Formats: sequence, structure tokens, C-alpha cells
Amino acid sequence: MVDLDHLLVFTTVARHRNISRAAEELHISQPAVTKQLKRLEESYRANFYKKGGRGVELTPAGRVFLNYARAALRQHERLKERLLAAGPQSRPESLTVGASQSPSLALLLSRLTAFKKRRPHVQVSLRTNNRTIIEKQVENAEVDVAVVNKPPSSRSLAAEPYLEEPFVAFVSSRHPLARKRRPSLKDFARVPLVVREGKGGKETSEQILAGLRRAGLNCEIGIRCESPEAVKMAVKRRLGLGILYKSTVEPDIREGVFRRVHLPGLNLIGKSFIVYHRQRPLSPHAREFLALLRKDHEELPQSKVAGAASGLKAAERGDGPPPVAAQPYGIADHEVARAALRALSRRW
Repeated sequence: MVDLDHLLVFTTVARHRNISRAAEELHISQPAVTKQLKRLEESYRANFYKKGGRGVELTPAGRVFLNYARAALRQHERLKERLLAAGPQSRPESLTVGASQSPSLALLLSRLTAFKKRRPHVQVSLRTNNRTIIEKQVENAEVDVAVVNKPPSSRSLAAEPYLEEPFVAFVSSRHPLARKRRPSLKDFARVPLVVREGKGGKETSEQILAGLRRAGLNCEIGIRCESPEAVKMAVKRRLGLGILYKSTVEPDIREGVFRRVHLPGLNLIGKSFIVYHRQRPLSPHAREFLALLRKDHEELPQSKVAGAASGLKAAERGDGPPPVAAQPYGIADHEVARAALRALSRRW
């Protein structure tokens, strides 16, 4: 069954006369482009392309089909413009972004704010959940682009490295460890750890324990929490020594709520990845947002994602857009994410 995506792929290849350049523009894989071209040819029982000197060339049938494909796409654009001009009853343009709990979640929110300023007419949605569910939503076209904390397991999804950030250890400013300039290994061994352990399993917490044991620390995990906010709440009550992404806890350290401590053996780096569908062309808005994320990966120091929470708080007060490197809120579930977006919506 031929749809507008097939026509878009066909006309893009015809314009470039090269499958790899068309795939790069559409943000899908070369095999996906070839597969869609073959579907078109099978549907119309005709050969539209032949191999050329450095790419492909249209056959006579392909040139005829190109005229009809361009006309169909122009008609689609005119219809969309007419419906948008009809008023609020028409369906608004939209961008849906997904996110698992990752070190770049706060920066993702600041990028959504920047995108919304540039495209105020676009309806922006953020969906947060565990990595498996976010991946499934990208596969099912419920989410356009997502940022997750591990490469996807599905072969239908493309993944690009995004940002990196270290884990840090911290205690309540009223905890006995906070008063020691150089806590000893024995001091740390007496304090239970408070870690985030989501539905994805114990892999990260086990890596943390392994690193500490290699450094000679025989620590035990006292509390396992599903969200960063729960970790911080437990640490505030002096129930243990917390471990979270640096940007998640840095605003509280600056405010004096927590004190960062150097925990020997804690050298784990959290990574995040941009995810989108390999075979389904992205919408223009999704391509624009993807370009913003790629720019972050190219320009930002990978260990300096910090600063988003303070930027988001400035956005709430109306002091201007968030800075490029920002400190996040600890967003771990739907309720917290919705609260953050409600705060940001006052600027939108």
C-alpha cells in the first residue's frame, strides 16, 4: 500500500539522484530507502530507477511517476495549509518527544523550550517512562524522537550518542560525613547507600558496588528508590549516602541542602542516546528538533550537562531562556514531568 511517505522518499531520491544522500536528508537508513522504492515499483509493476554513474537515474516510467508524485505532495501541502487556516477545529501541528530517566533529561526540557519559542504554533508533548516503553512508543509512531539511557534493543530504531555525565555521591548537610574534610574508608563503610533503581533492573547499582569494592570499600545498599526525588528525600532525612547523576543533585548542593563527598571507586559515567525510527521519515518539526540535539552532542563538553534546573527555574520566573548547560529537576515519573512542563508552559 503506497502512502505519502513512499512518495516523499521517491521524490527525494529523484532530486539527489543518490540513495545515500536521500537517506541522510530523511534521517532513515539506506536499506529503508531502497525497500520503499521497491515497494513502489512492485505496486505499479514498473521500474522507476536504474543505476547511474554515481547514483541512480530515472527511467522513462520514473519520470512520468515523478510528475504525479510531486503533484500529490503539493496537493497534500495545500490541503494541510487550508485546514490549518480554517481555525482551531483543525488538528494542530505537533511534536512528541520521549525520554527515559537519563543525565540529559533536563537539557532536553530546555531544548523543548527553545523549540517552542521558535515554533509557537506547534503543539509540543513530552512523554517520560522507562526505556522499554519509550522505545515501543517510537516504534509505534507515538513518539517522534526520544532520548534514552541505553542503546535501543530493536533493530528498527536508530541510535546516536547524545551526552555523558558522571554519578556523584552526596549526603545531607547535617550528616556527620558532611563535617569531615576527608572521610576515611572506614567512615564510608558505616553509611548505607541510597541509589536509584528503576524498573529496568539492578545493572547500574551493581556497577556502582563493583567499582566501590575494587577501591577497597565494602559498602551496602540500604535503600533502593524508583526516582531521583525519592533518593534525595531519603538523603535529606539522613538515611544514607546518595548516588545520582551530577546535574540531578547539583542545585541542592549549591543551596546547601546537600554536600558532595568524594567516594573512592565511584567513577561511573551515565550516557544518553538519541533514538528515532530507521524506516519512517521524520516530520519537518522532528527533523528540526533532532538537529538541535545533534548540535548539543557536537558542541557541549560531554561531562558538563549541569545547569538545567537553575535555567528552568529562571524560565519559570520569566528571567529569560534556560542556559545551554543547565541543571535539571529530578524527573523520574509522569507526575513530576507534567509538573515541570506546567511550569514551562507559563513561558510558552
